[in-house]
Amino acid sequence: MKYSNRTIALMMSILMVAVLFSACGAAINEPATTTVVTEASTTTAVPTLDMTRKIKISMATTSTHSTPNDAKYVKIMEDKYNIDLDIWECYGENYVTQVNAKIAGGEIPDVVKMSGGLPVADYVKQGLIIPIEEDFLKTNMPKYYADLYALSPTPFKYCKVDGKIYGIPGTSADGIYHFTCIFRSDWLANVGITKVPETLAEYEAAFYAFTNDDPDKNGKNDTYGLSNLGLIPVMGAFGCIPYNNSPQNLAEYSTVKDGKVVHAASQPEMKEALKLLNKLYKDGVIDPEFATGERKEGHWSASQAFSTGRIGFTSCGQYYNTGRMDEMGRDGRVFKLFKDTQTALGITSSDYVHAKPPIGPTGKSGGIKWGVEQGIAFAFGKPMENDIEKQTRVAMWFDDMWMVQDNYMSLIYGIKGVDWNQDADGTMHIGLSADTKLAFENDETDKIGLGFMFIPDIASAMKKETPKYYAFADKVANFTSDYVDPVSGAPIADALTYKEDLNKLTLSAYYDMITGKQPIDTYFDQYVKDWDAAGGTVVMQQYQDFYDKNIK
Repeated sequence: MKYSNRTIALMMSILMVAVLFSACGAAINEPATTTVVTEASTTTAVPTLDMTRKIKISMATTSTHSTPNDAKYVKIMEDKYNIDLDIWECYGENYVTQVNAKIAGGEIPDVVKMSGGLPVADYVKQGLIIPIEEDFLKTNMPKYYADLYALSPTPFKYCKVDGKIYGIPGTSADGIYHFTCIFRSDWLANVGITKVPETLAEYEAAFYAFTNDDPDKNGKNDTYGLSNLGLIPVMGAFGCIPYNNSPQNLAEYSTVKDGKVVHAASQPEMKEALKLLNKLYKDGVIDPEFATGERKEGHWSASQAFSTGRIGFTSCGQYYNTGRMDEMGRDGRVFKLFKDTQTALGITSSDYVHAKPPIGPTGKSGGIKWGVEQGIAFAFGKPMENDIEKQTRVAMWFDDMWMVQDNYMSLIYGIKGVDWNQDADGTMHIGLSADTKLAFENDETDKIGLGFMFIPDIASAMKKETPKYYAFADKVANFTSDYVDPVSGAPIADALTYKEDLNKLTLSAYYDMITGKQPIDTYFDQYVKDWDAAGGTVVMQQYQDFYDKNIK
């Protein structure tokens, strides 16, 4: 996702200790009075929030490396907000396992960041996290609450279990953007195509030319039109995205038809998409190695097949993966891999160009999108259940950290004017002090207490932080609407029981039909029956129930 070149790390600094505590309008050490709403929706006044009383907050939250409780920027934040943080030793790829192990040992954090696959529905069932009233957040996180509704009319839809909200919603500033489509521009020129393809027919013509017309001018028959990542927007031209970008990160999609949640890969229009892909495969246009994927190593957006000149089209990542310095202020991972690979091959004239996802025969067009609403970002643990004052202090702390722009920036980069500055045009200057410079160079900002540990994506803040990013995103990745799975973030425990097997079944069936191992006209219907019988019917009914109660 966004900021993938930074460590999704711990903590922050937030300017100076003397800064006003904006969320309650008082200096940090002054008492304040507020109103909170309990689970039963009755209004209860807390006479005084004693801001002079330091409160201890235990927290499980994500980072790449361990962050000491006495890290420099953690201490600055603690002083500012008059809190004492106990940060759990849970981080990296083992975050979920480590959090669950501590809970199994009898510990429950006051606040938990619901990242990395922590099971919301299971936590609710076990009583590990507690409900939060929407009015409570409206009262005590007014700036963030307003920001949520500025992004989506239903920001809480993935935060509910049995009608109750179980956490503070997260959002994705990049959720409105689809994965970018890129063509080798030098190949287009070499095969005589002067217009970047837009329609599916124009895409097909380019794919065949890339396969048959020696686009790299090496005199060999060693090129193809596309591979596995490029299949997705082609299928999107028929109206659905059946699954996401690769076997390494597989997830199926749902879509909505006439108010009903349906399994995208089972829709009849996908049969037509498969017929086209089967034709392309038989004609040698699809890389015969597509089943093993374009990515051989490295970041999930890596496409070695595209970078080495094996294929001429791909849709391997978001705008920030495929952009370059002159376009968005830094080189994306895909661009760096492409240029480094081409340089190693001794090719100096290579380049690529962004395209719209292909427009299909009925005007449909779309690529992978993950949507704005991202479910629960932070939840309150069971120990907070009867401590309304602590709940309120945490909510106000979050609102001030997240929604005051300089505070938000200081969570990531350090102290303004000491560790970072920003020009009027949005250009960032980071790593200005010795400790932050070294931390950024080593990708270890979490070790000194900086990063994204205490914040979700804040779209409004991110667009102010990197305006050039989003101007570029609007230019190359904002061509389609819809195509977002309507229930992808739904906290449905039982669906996880079937998910892995269903994903594998779909991928295997689709690849068998694309390669001709199975006949599409008869096998597609059998695949749908097999998917339903393998748990798909149960999953879709759960999705429908959730959609009816929380979204529709």
